[in-house]
Amino acid sequence: MKRSTEFIVLFIFWLLLNFSIELKTVISGIFVSILITRLSRDILFDATEEPLKFPSMWRLVWFNYIVFIEIFIAAFQHIIRIIKKDGRPVVFKVELSTNDAFAITMISNAITLTPGTITLSADGAVLTVLGLATTDEKFEQTKYTITNKFQRPFL
Repeated sequence: MKRSTEFIVLFIFWLLLNFSIELKTVISGIFVSILITRLSRDILFDATEEPLKFPSMWRLVWFNYIVFIEIFIAAFQHIIRIIKKDGRPVVFKVELSTNDAFAITMISNAITLTPGTITLSADGAVLTVLGLATTDEKFEQTKYTITNKFQRPFL
C-alpha cells in the first residue's frame, strides 16, 4: 500500500471515528495519520523492502462475512457448552496452505475472535490453537472451519 493511500485511509478513518470536521479534529487527525504512516513502515514492509501484499477489497469483505457468520455459530455452540457444563480444552495444530503473513495474521485473529478458540502461536503456516469442544468430531469441525472457510478467501 502506498504511503499516501495509507495516510488517506487513516485520515478518513479518524474523521469517521470523531464524527467531526472541526479544525482541531482535522489538524489532530492529520498529525496522527502522518505519525502512524511513518511508524508503520517497518510493519508494512518486510526485510527485502517489498511491501506486504494486501488482498483485494472483495476478498477482505468475503473473509469478514465468513468470520461474522462463524462467530455467531460458535457463540451459540459455546452457550450450549456452558449451560451443559460440557467441553474439554485441547491444544491442536493447524497447517495452512498459505505462507502469506497478512493472511496468517487475519486467520489467527479470526480464530481468537471466535468463541471457544484461541490462537496460541504461529510458526510460519502452522498455527497452534486452544479449542473447546465436546467431541473429537467437533474438533475436526473446528479444523475444517479454519483450513477451508477462514483460509479460502486468501487462496
